[in-house]
Amino acid sequence: MLKDGKLYPPMVANPNGAATPVGVWLDADAAPIAGESKTGRPQVKQGGKGTQGGSGKLAYRPGWHLGVVPYAIQFNRKDAEGNKTLFPKNFVFAEVEYAADVDYQEEARQEGINPSGKYQHSLAGLKHLPTDGYYMYRTNPNPETDPWVITGAMKVNRILTRAEQAELVKNAGREPQQIQEGDIVTDDVVNSINQEIADAPKFSLKVYHGSGADFTEFDFDHMGEGAGSQAFGWGGYVTSSEEIGKSYVELTRKKPTYFYNGKELSEDYLRSILLNKVGRDNANILDDFLYNLEKYGVSEAKSILRKGDYAYFKDLLKRYSWQYKEWLSEQSRCSRTPTCS
Repeated sequence: MLKDGKLYPPMVANPNGAATPVGVWLDADAAPIAGESKTGRPQVKQGGKGTQGGSGKLAYRPGWHLGVVPYAIQFNRKDAEGNKTLFPKNFVFAEVEYAADVDYQEEARQEGINPSGKYQHSLAGLKHLPTDGYYMYRTNPNPETDPWVITGAMKVNRILTRAEQAELVKNAGREPQQIQEGDIVTDDVVNSINQEIADAPKFSLKVYHGSGADFTEFDFDHMGEGAGSQAFGWGGYVTSSEEIGKSYVELTRKKPTYFYNGKELSEDYLRSILLNKVGRDNANILDDFLYNLEKYGVSEAKSILRKGDYAYFKDLLKRYSWQYKEWLSEQSRCSRTPTCS
C-alpha cells in the first residue's frame, strides 16, 4: 500500500506499524501467533497500522510474501455492479530482490503431510521464518493461480509505474487489472520514490566498534592495541550489537597495555610477539611472567622468574641464545602504562 509517499504491507502490519524501508535489505519479522485454525495451523491477526485493515486471521507462514507476476485479484475492490474487479487505487507493485541461499521447498512440503500420511495443502508451509532462503506456496491449490515466494529477507529495488505493471501482466498472458477511479499511483509519485531509493546510501549498516581509545576514524597502524587477539584474522572488528561494542570498551580499558620497542601494545599482542621468540613449549613460563608483570611490575616479575624457572628457561633457550638475549634486553624496556622504564 502507498500512503503519504511510504510503503506499507497490505495484510499484516510491520512492527509498530512502521513503513517498509526501500533500497535496503530487510529481514522479515514473525508476527505473534493468534490461535490456531480448525486444522491446527497457527494463525496471525490480519490488519494493523498502515495496512488495508481487516479483523480476521490468516494462516501463519512467516516471511515476506512476494508475487511472481504483478497481478493480485485477491485485493480487488467492488465496481458499480458490486463485482470485485477493481485494483485498489493506493496499491503498488515493486521490483525486489529476495534471499535465496537456502531452498526450503521440501521442508515446506513436508509440513503438509497430515497424520494419515497424505498431503494436505492447507498444512504446507513453514511455521518458522525461512532465514536466508525461500520457498514457493500457493494460497489457492488451483494450479492456475500464482504461487507466493515466501522469503526471510528482501530488498525493494524500485516501484513499478502502472504502465510497467500492465506490460508485465500482458507478457504473462493476462489482461491487466483495471484500477479504481482516482488512482494516486502517478508517474510523478513513483519517480519520486524511485529517486529516494537511488539516492539512499548503499550497503550501509549501523555497527559498533568498542575501544578504550577515543578516535574518529580507523588507523590500522594501531592494529593489535585493543583486545589484540585477532581471532578471525587481521582487520577492524565491528558488531551490530551495541552491548557487545560496550563490552569491548570495558575489556580494553581493564586490560593493561605495555610499551614494547616504543609501541603501546595489548597484553595479548605482546604475548604473541614474545611467544614467537621463546617458543610454544615455554608458553606456560611466559604466561606466568606476564601474570606477574601485570600484578607486580617489571622488576618483581623478572625477580620471580629468576627465583623459579629462570635457570630451566635459560637452558631451554641455549640454542636460541640470540633470541633469549634479545628478549631479556627488550624486557628491560617493557613496563605497564603510563610509565615506561
